[in-house]
Amino acid sequence: MNTIPHNLEFALTFWVYTTIIISIIIAVFLIKFLVEASNLTKSLNEISTIIKHELEPVLIDLRTLIESVSSVVSSADKQVSKFSEIVKSIVNPSSIFVNKAKDATKGLLRGVITGLRVFLKSNRRK
Repeated sequence: MNTIPHNLEFALTFWVYTTIIISIIIAVFLIKFLVEASNLTKSLNEISTIIKHELEPVLIDLRTLIESVSSVVSSADKQVSKFSEIVKSIVNPSSIFVNKAKDATKGLLRGVITGLRVFLKSNRRK
């Protein structure tokens, strides 16, 4: 005796076949995804290896460049310091001379002005 109605049996059979087909489709896409993910990781590994091998010489060259630039900068700094000392040794005595000349000029100017005042006063009295 069959206790399941014919319509329900057909629906259950359809549901089982549909579930199997959908499971197969999902399994195929999942396998395809896993294969692509595996290929991606292999490619990323190769790229990282290539970058590592290509980057090491660049870093070595960059390090030597930085060292040479540093030595040039320190040499230029020493030269600038020497030039600054030379300029200071020239400017300091000349500034002393300029200050003394300024004082002498002020004294000379005061003397000339005083002489002119005395001369003008003596001319007015006559």
